[in-house]
Amino acid sequence: EPPPSTQPPEAVLLMGSLHLGKHQEALARAAHAGAPLWAGKPVAFVSVSLAAGSRDPKEVAAARAIADAFLADAGLTGAALSLAAGAVHERELNWVTRWMMREILAKHGVEPDPSGDTVFTNYDALDGFVEAFAAGMR
Repeated sequence: EPPPSTQPPEAVLLMGSLHLGKHQEALARAAHAGAPLWAGKPVAFVSVSLAAGSRDPKEVAAARAIADAFLADAGLTGAALSLAAGAVHERELNWVTRWMMREILAKHGVEPDPSGDTVFTNYDALDGFVEAFAAGMR
């Protein structure tokens, strides 16, 4: 949701996931509404997607281009950007989507985790990005 206050924060960290080539609509609304308040403030965006963790450079580049376009559309072109690989949580998916995700994983040579939660996130890299962003504000 858009920020509840008209007082600008010291910094902004946005995170959202990419599905079918788009970030969440609520995130887009918040970014558009907040951008004028955040002018001159440090802003970082973490775009989460399976494509971010792909071994195919074209898929990673496509995810980056979508994230760059999201930031430009919101008026946040100076924001720091990190792409983070996401996860597949099968129990949250309907059977059609579950089947499609298994096909995508198989295409990339990935065996789904038996738990139903196949996680691709590199938490060390994500922590490093957030720590570097925070250090830049000190």
